[in-house]
Amino acid sequence: MPDDKLTMETVTLSTTTTVQPESLGADLQSAIQKQINAKYMNKCTEKEGIIIRVYEPVKVISNVVLRDNISIKFYVQVTLDRILPAVGMVFHAQAVTIVSDGLFLNYHGLCVLVPRSTFGGEFQASPNAHFRVKNRTISQGDVLLVRIIKCQWSPPIIPANALAQKAAAAPQGKFKVIGELVI
Repeated sequence: MPDDKLTMETVTLSTTTTVQPESLGADLQSAIQKQINAKYMNKCTEKEGIIIRVYEPVKVISNVVLRDNISIKFYVQVTLDRILPAVGMVFHAQAVTIVSDGLFLNYHGLCVLVPRSTFGGEFQASPNAHFRVKNRTISQGDVLLVRIIKCQWSPPIIPANALAQKAAAAPQGKFKVIGELVI
């Protein structure tokens, strides 16, 4: 059986954040941590993957006063857990939706489509949708072993009014992942 921790990795990234003067004081570390959490937590990018956890505390490397708007820019290192999906990755994921054409599995926010053609099960719609595969019933909520067979990054669709939106509300891209059951 695979170790699911192999699909998740802990990395340290260097980044910046800007703090307004009113945040200076005893709660400065907390203000920096909140901004870094908002920047990374539950985000998905092609380069960083899906961010699952941001560790505390963020390590402040240096800072500089920005003269144009009287704020302070901090250079920091942040340690986080992420999933960067790739073909061949094997892990346990939970069946969240079952349809006649296949299964949708979830692994820490990563949605994996497992087409029926990859496992050849018999679909039964009622009373609860499920598949019969090799003397086993697969139902919603089951945890299954899956291998990624195709993975593609899909960039976000930027609406025409994107300039008016805040960065935190900007649309995110996602990974389109197709898998096969490891039975």
